[in-house]
Amino acid sequence: MKRNLFFKLLVFCFALNLLSCSGGIKTEKIDYTYTFCERSSKVWMAKLVGLGDNVIEESSSIEGTLFIFYASGKFVFGDLKALANNNYQSGTYKLDNENDNLQIQINGKKWDFNFEVSSNMEIILRPTTDSETNYSYLLIPFPEP
Repeated sequence: MKRNLFFKLLVFCFALNLLSCSGGIKTEKIDYTYTFCERSSKVWMAKLVGLGDNVIEESSSIEGTLFIFYASGKFVFGDLKALANNNYQSGTYKLDNENDNLQIQINGKKWDFNFEVSSNMEIILRPTTDSETNYSYLLIPFPEP
């Protein structure tokens, strides 16, 4: 009798645990806004630039192309020399966390990317068919010199 009661209690606890894990609770999407720009701005560097299946640029130093995302929605694109000489490109960006999509408006063009954030805090940008750029980017946080 005690075994039967213990077994029923064990099955009940297992079922309750299973239901609490998958009881139709909808999970929330991750908000990547802080990843891209933190509270004011964040500087990312293109470690790899690709075109189709080919890597066309690889940077392992601080001389790579920079992507700067500001919390205000402003976007700056260029290398350190361009920034120092005020010869950079700027525009705006919009982040869609629901669809893991990043849109950048720059020089009258729309760069539209699907993005993925890797476990080691790299951002992979892949152009969509609607994008006016064909380049893919692997972004890393701006490294220490």
